[in-house]
Amino acid sequence: MAKIKYVYPTDEYGEYDLGLINQAYDLGKKSGIHVMSDREPSWMAMSGRKVIGAIFISFIGKDFTFDTVVDRAHQGKRIGSHLVDLGIQEYNNLASDMPEIELILDVVNPTARRILERKGFIVLEKIAGDRVIMGLKQS
Repeated sequence: MAKIKYVYPTDEYGEYDLGLINQAYDLGKKSGIHVMSDREPSWMAMSGRKVIGAIFISFIGKDFTFDTVVDRAHQGKRIGSHLVDLGIQEYNNLASDMPEIELILDVVNPTARRILERKGFIVLEKIAGDRVIMGLKQS
């Protein structure tokens, strides 16, 4: 099995690698994750040249959010957890200059919810079924 690498979806010239981006969107569709149109692919988990996980980030106004997706064949390998860490890192980088921004996540997967709770997120609102809105605990 190829080693998992985490990469930003650009080519050697700094241009977006459309092949990787298309793979990420296809993975989302195949996994049943509806990636909202305001989110852009940020980090990808790669096994060779295959995208096996991705995080899609949106930052509008004071709201920062992201969606993660991991190929079912690669779940349980901490890929989703690492992608969440990368999303939190992106948020922290922005929040250091703009403390008014908020990290708010719309979570539909119970496994993702458990990962987020271990990372300091709390449920802000229950929507329906397993769907909840989560945010970081305020210190």
